[in-house]
Amino acid sequence: MMLPPPVRSSRWFIYTSTGLLVFLCLAVTLAGLMLLRKASEPLLAEIAGSSMEPTLVGPRIVIDCPECNFSNRWAVDSWNPRFEVRCMGCNRKLEPPDPPIIASGQRIAYRTLRWNRSPIQRFDTVIINTANDQPREVKRVVGLPYEDVAIRDGQLWVNDKLISPTPDQFLRQAVLMGHWSAGNQSASLDQFLKSIHAPLQNNLPINAHDSHAYVPAQNYGVSLRLGAIDGKWKLRLRWIQSGVDIAPESRRYFCDLEIASGESTELWVNGISVAPNPHHRGWSSQWLTILSIDGILHVGDHYSLPWDSIGRVLKPAEPESADGQPNVDLISERSTDPPNVPLVFMETLQGEPAIDRCLVYRGIVYRGYRDSDSQRFRSADGFVVLGDNVSISEDSRGAGDASTRIEAQKMRGIVIPERNDLDSLLRQTESLPPGTRVRTDSLNDLD
Repeated sequence: MMLPPPVRSSRWFIYTSTGLLVFLCLAVTLAGLMLLRKASEPLLAEIAGSSMEPTLVGPRIVIDCPECNFSNRWAVDSWNPRFEVRCMGCNRKLEPPDPPIIASGQRIAYRTLRWNRSPIQRFDTVIINTANDQPREVKRVVGLPYEDVAIRDGQLWVNDKLISPTPDQFLRQAVLMGHWSAGNQSASLDQFLKSIHAPLQNNLPINAHDSHAYVPAQNYGVSLRLGAIDGKWKLRLRWIQSGVDIAPESRRYFCDLEIASGESTELWVNGISVAPNPHHRGWSSQWLTILSIDGILHVGDHYSLPWDSIGRVLKPAEPESADGQPNVDLISERSTDPPNVPLVFMETLQGEPAIDRCLVYRGIVYRGYRDSDSQRFRSADGFVVLGDNVSISEDSRGAGDASTRIEAQKMRGIVIPERNDLDSLLRQTESLPPGTRVRTDSLNDLD
């Protein structure tokens, strides 16, 4: 008896089954990738307080001045309706509207720590959870776990070493003190710079009522936007040495920075030619930024400020020049009062400088609990976090010695920094009248 031949699967069935399996695998993989991508996308949040002003804009009281038409905006957390306010533009006394007009806070993007590419670093802006795991606070990290952190005379020290911010870190938390544009008819660039005196104080214009003591800011910067080249021109900027450890009567202009422009832009510091970024043919015609950070001069160009590639770090000049003559000292009267001298002295050497915008700003001045000059955060687990608006922020400074560190598990995410380091300063120009310096006499302190 012959057996029937074995049944063979058709090729059509094999090919179809294989195709279905491949399709299912691809579909599952694609769905997983889409879910992973969605989970890693930045989250959005709205700033609801004033502790990170002016870096991150919170809700603000809005009062329009009927005399100069400037729209004054003050941080909500610093507002006290019992005290008067004056226009930052013309110093006129203003009557707050009833009910007050409040502008919403800034919207920010952040990534949760699970999807962030790097661990928390110093000067990162972080989102902190509350007890019920909801995002609540936004602060800046200044101390990492098991570091001994201290505030001393406005500066940050870690393990007894002074912490100087990099230029990009400095710019992201800088406070605008004055700005000028070529369209302003009330003052020239030279007059504007002469109106900003050394040293800069740590007042914050958007705090309508602020009770902290004014102290000098050691670090500051100037950004110049070069306009269209129209003929040859050359100017000199003399940089003053500013710091709380320098007696007012001994302040000197310790650095000469010369800018010349024609077919290209050239730059000299103390008579030495400074080359631009090797990847550029010449200095950018957009922004030129000069920073004084803890006595070191940093120079950068272009809107994105590629400091790492430029690496322009210059030490202050000696008290005597190369020919043995003393360097320029513009302070003739010896007095215990602060000298009335410009922070940056401008001198036009040739033509008309093609500069159409100027920003002057300072760095953060750290203060301890209850506006004290110093405070120590002893080595322990957790992060030390502070608000940029140091006079009203509730943060790790806590109650004196009972300082509070934030545990790692309470950290929700890291705020994504802005693409360009000057964005924060340019946004702050909307809160200050153009062509004027910060008016400290328009701020009424609490008793």
